[in-house]
Amino acid sequence: MAYFVGHWELRGCGNWALVEQDTGELVGRAGLYYPEAWPGLEVGWLVGRRHWGRGFAPEAGRAAMEWARTALGADHVISLIEDQNARSQRVAEKLGMSVEGRTRIVNRQFEVRIFGTELGSPVP
Repeated sequence: MAYFVGHWELRGCGNWALVEQDTGELVGRAGLYYPEAWPGLEVGWLVGRRHWGRGFAPEAGRAAMEWARTALGADHVISLIEDQNARSQRVAEKLGMSVEGRTRIVNRQFEVRIFGTELGSPVP
């Protein structure tokens, strides 16, 4: 928790809790991430498995992208996604992102795909 609070304090952005409106149940988290040595401002999402397929990730990703554009003045965002994570790749594509390359995550032993998009107008 301290890491997430610190990210907000140092970077002016971070993750939000995803809560199902009807029940108040916590279903995951999503938002913006940009630690030191990261390849760009990242839009990320994490949704509990039993809530998959209900549109939480695309809705949260879209809101984070719009907030990055309007509140932070960002003109480009990325999402770093593992090769085997087809579900997150589909979410990124729904958000208008396409593969821009690959990178190795700092302190990790694997590479990920960099999905990205420009934020010139309201997010689709």
